[in-house]
Amino acid sequence: MHKTEATYNDSGLYVDGPPGTRVNADSMNAIQKEIVTVIEGGGLTLLTAATESGVQLLAALNTLYVTPSGILGKNALINGDFRISQRGASGSAAYTGATVPLNSDDTYLHDRWILLSDGNDIVDFSQSTEAPTGGLLSCALDVETVNKKFGILQVIEQKNCAHMIGGNVSLSFQAKVSDITKLDNIKAMVVSWDGAADTVTSDIISAWNAEDTTPTLVANWTAENTPADLGVTATWAKYTIPNIAIDTASAKNIGVFIWSDGFCDTAATFLYITQVQLEKNTVASIYDWRNITDELTLCQRYYCKSYDQTVAPAAATSAGAAKLQADGLASADHNCGLHVSFPVDMRSTPSSSAYDVAGTIDKVTMAAGNGIVAVLAGISRRSLVYGGQNGAVNTNRFLQYQYTAESEL
Repeated sequence: MHKTEATYNDSGLYVDGPPGTRVNADSMNAIQKEIVTVIEGGGLTLLTAATESGVQLLAALNTLYVTPSGILGKNALINGDFRISQRGASGSAAYTGATVPLNSDDTYLHDRWILLSDGNDIVDFSQSTEAPTGGLLSCALDVETVNKKFGILQVIEQKNCAHMIGGNVSLSFQAKVSDITKLDNIKAMVVSWDGAADTVTSDIISAWNAEDTTPTLVANWTAENTPADLGVTATWAKYTIPNIAIDTASAKNIGVFIWSDGFCDTAATFLYITQVQLEKNTVASIYDWRNITDELTLCQRYYCKSYDQTVAPAAATSAGAAKLQADGLASADHNCGLHVSFPVDMRSTPSSSAYDVAGTIDKVTMAAGNGIVAVLAGISRRSLVYGGQNGAVNTNRFLQYQYTAESEL
């Protein structure tokens, strides 16, 4: 943009006459170019003189910059860029046929994302530094078992998608493959659940079907768009499916499913996905980057742990562990319990596991050492209490444990 340089301007400003500043093509084209850039940058197609609405600039600004209040923003998906993976060592987490959790079908791995596959150990699932310009990480799906379909699913809690139901949404994501001759048919669809709210069947596939044939969904799940091959290449690109009507009667939840619909006949072939966004809009806009603290907070509503974010659960470590200690008491066998608050209120009362500092599940560490049976004395959406019986006389009392808590859909 530049100030006008037309005849009779006053330091780049327009003035009334006589003689007034002349309106010339240079000035008007500069203004037009700035406005067109914003409209097209918002994903809108310019209208013609016959279809002019007078609201395209406002629509583009809303698309690009105006978001609902709160940290969820315009993207109803959580962890769409895969920066968080608390079930592993977040930042470099990988899940294989030899990890906990395993890379099995219908398993939550990266936060909020479920791996779906036609069998177990079909793909390794990891955080990869392979990312588009300006990105940090992607979800890498590495073929382990050939000629099988696989994909990723996120189901959105009703409280975070109710505003979309009955309206139109747009899905977008960045993707690439390591070999277009091996992974040559990547599809995506938005699905809706019309069963009881937040009580979903997470394995949405009834039958994976033949190569290049869209899978059949289980009861209560409906595809809201007709999926087609997106033509993903070996170079990062943004793929969009705009203006999807969420019009299934009695829909309660929405999900996003991205998958490989073709058969790959070569192991160690990769599908990379990142910056997945679902927004209430007729067009797909730029990716809504969240502060990492906000993103983690959103994830912890569904899964949290006491371990440092870069440490996988069940690691042999006391870093981050809850600890209660009292010294100089009468020597006796004893019981201890310790209350711990979660980082945020969880979606529902979670399931949980305790680990002693040696990394053994269902155990706590006490004065007698590791391996003391963990006793869950109380749990709610807000906190839990684990305890144990020491099993040996001691003048010192202490209880130490790590925990994980999960309340996924």
